[in-house]
Amino acid sequence: SQADDFLYAEGSGVLVANGELIPLPSLIQPATAGHLTIEFVSPPDLGVDDVMVLFDRRESSFSSHRPYYRNGEHLRAAAVKGSQVRVHRMLSESYDPQHTDAYLLRGTPVTLRDLTVVGRPNETAPRSVISLDLATPVRLENVRVSGGTYSGIRLSRCHDFELRGVVAFEDHLASHRTDYGLVIGNSQRGRVSGGRFTAARHAIAMGGIKNFSFLRN
Repeated sequence: SQADDFLYAEGSGVLVANGELIPLPSLIQPATAGHLTIEFVSPPDLGVDDVMVLFDRRESSFSSHRPYYRNGEHLRAAAVKGSQVRVHRMLSESYDPQHTDAYLLRGTPVTLRDLTVVGRPNETAPRSVISLDLATPVRLENVRVSGGTYSGIRLSRCHDFELRGVVAFEDHLASHRTDYGLVIGNSQRGRVSGGRFTAARHAIAMGGIKNFSFLRN
């Protein structure tokens, strides 16, 4: 399958998994930081334990450092009653209905264990070896990745990810000036333990890009 655009160029990975975002109704009133309840204009297509995304589409809504630093967060539904949803944890930020989009994260589950993945030989375009977008949950354990021309592993808009004992490195040529071992972009609720990451630029890069519904880590 075809991956989304990479950070600075198009390409597909060796192992690619893509989920999707399903639009939910608009908020009927502001969702307030420190509260557990979110109310929509009509009943949302959400079930208990589903993950939803709140996304403030205004430029610099999270930080004025860059215009595409937009606010947003992943929230898991604890209870759904009519148009009201109660979430497992308190909201980190407040969201104005006028500027906020809400989505159901229909993530693709990914589990890889005891696996070696090698990038395509003689590749010249910037590509990640493992590229996951809108995946949840993600479990990588004892996975070894090499040969990427952009990154070894790229996690984009993922939720609930865990990497244990993973080794990932790209080709160390700095051919695209943005080479990484592991990229964690616009993803939330994750953990990386053990393992080793190396690259021509940054071993591990955390951040994101300005495309549709890309929110802060």
